[in-house]
Amino acid sequence: MNKNRLLSIMICLIFLIFIAPLKEGLNLLAKRLSNGTYNAYVTNFVKAETAENTENINYIQIADGGIIVCELQSMQKVKSYNYHILGESLSFYGNLDEFYNIIKIYRIKIIKTEQVGEILTIYGFSFAFNKHISIDNKKINVQIAINNNLITVGTPIILGSY
Repeated sequence: MNKNRLLSIMICLIFLIFIAPLKEGLNLLAKRLSNGTYNAYVTNFVKAETAENTENINYIQIADGGIIVCELQSMQKVKSYNYHILGESLSFYGNLDEFYNIIKIYRIKIIKTEQVGEILTIYGFSFAFNKHISIDNKKINVQIAINNNLITVGTPIILGSY
């Protein structure tokens, strides 16, 4: 086997082992949780298209977009509607160890940390998420906050309250 082929195989294995699982985005975290709240911030929002069987999904329409709020169990259903999702977040109760474990799970490079009162917030970058914003000329695609044991993970940042 030549060196180039061996190198290609090694690169593929590294991708499959380390990077590919991260591409699940918030799904990776959702699989680990038994309950929580999912928020999606969408642009092409038409409630009438998704009105059937949505008793556990709340819609807040804002112009042509909106916010969809549901329990964690309905997250995949909301994602199946093919909205143009600008941002999304998961909120659940946990402790500081779980907060830091999320940083490990997503292999987040911490860009900025803030502590305001009881709220600890980090802004970072992870290959798990595609969309990003720039803060101080640095790419940010994940924000995690903990406030009285309520952990919220948002991408590219948390767009609602936390």
